[in-house]
Amino acid sequence: MNNQTKIFLAAIFLGLITGFVASSMQQEPKQSYCEKTEAAIKQNTSLSGAIACFEPGTVEFNLSDKVEESAELKCVCRRSSEGEVQFWAINKAL
Repeated sequence: MNNQTKIFLAAIFLGLITGFVASSMQQEPKQSYCEKTEAAIKQNTSLSGAIACFEPGTVEFNLSDKVEESAELKCVCRRSSEGEVQFWAINKAL
């Protein structure tokens, strides 16, 4: 084998390895802010019942005017327990 062939094969091999590494890094699912919040609530509290957090606009939830002007709604969490449903707004201060 001459040097050009060796360099060409090495470039192909490096390209395949780089493509494999890049594709495996992109396949990891990224959690949204609300999914992370839901997981943190479930893991760090002793609340009973079903808990789910949703992106703004998915669940209808009205904030008071004061809160709406000074905070950004990040997600709405819902807790269902023993026939009762509670909603929480997760906000970020502006």
